[in-house]
Amino acid sequence: MSKVVLGSGDDKSFVRACRVKFLAFEAAIRATAPDFQPFWERDISVEPIALSTANSPGVPLPNGDSVQHDRKPIVLADVRRIIEESTGWQLPGNVPYEAKERLIKGFMDHWSEAATSCFDGVLADLREKTLQEAKGHFGRFPPLERHVKPILLQHLAKHEGRSRDVLMKAVEREKSPYGTQAVSRFRQLRFRWLARYKEVAIRKVQMHRSYMSEPWLTREQRAISALSELGIQVTGSEIYGLVPLAKYEDELIVMADVRSYFSVTSERFSDDVPEEIKANLLLRFVESVQDHLVNELLRTSDAAERLQKLVEEDPHIKRRRVMLRDKCKRLVEIKGKLHRVVL
Repeated sequence: MSKVVLGSGDDKSFVRACRVKFLAFEAAIRATAPDFQPFWERDISVEPIALSTANSPGVPLPNGDSVQHDRKPIVLADVRRIIEESTGWQLPGNVPYEAKERLIKGFMDHWSEAATSCFDGVLADLREKTLQEAKGHFGRFPPLERHVKPILLQHLAKHEGRSRDVLMKAVEREKSPYGTQAVSRFRQLRFRWLARYKEVAIRKVQMHRSYMSEPWLTREQRAISALSELGIQVTGSEIYGLVPLAKYEDELIVMADVRSYFSVTSERFSDDVPEEIKANLLLRFVESVQDHLVNELLRTSDAAERLQKLVEEDPHIKRRRVMLRDKCKRLVEIKGKLHRVVL
């Protein structure tokens, strides 16, 4: 069983099945990303991927289906409403933290369900594989196989309870109060997302203006060159982070903060859950199952007598073995007679 779970034997099907479920879990978490659109009203022409800061595609589901982005887009009007509903006696220019909390909670609502689904899938595969291994090892002795299987399933159920508790603690850690120690990465992502949202908002406004006499890319390059002469080095996308949009600055900052926190915490969570399942369910089970089985078989004073009965051959196999032995004996006798006739 250890070789099956660790993938150190020839049969690596169980490990592959686990990896498939872990990839599906990661895809499910990525699919909860908040779909912020830096416009006052929803724009159906804008796809969620168009607002990504990365060009790499998301992880597809193992069965070939794509992750469905069926979340409702969150526009500037929605963010402003949440800010207004969360505002108390704050000084002007101070966005309440509660506004960001509400948006963060919105994308985390389905994380517990995704983690539980991943755990249950791996557990079902482990249970099935355990029964298959029991049949393969003890199938020659049906009484022993029938006796061993409940012991193995009971031991697995014990580990299931402990592992599920540990997993739920990992899920609880992601709940309020929210935070991360990856401060440098968060700040980097925050700047990138703020620049990205401003870029999309500005481009949409400028593309409708007819007085633009030169291509948009040329205007960007001239601006980058001018900033470079002042010693300010920025890229084409980063330049928009320097553009003040006073009318919607608070809303855009909230969008950038929440989207950046999703990137940081979803990467952490997508790694923590599979590792918790692997360490606390799979590895601890296979490390203890052999000792547990031996102890259960030998724990009574009449263990030797019981084992003797459990390892009795299947009556059909026993009859067939006796029949084949008698047949071999007759063939040997016939061979001897033929040999004497020839001589």
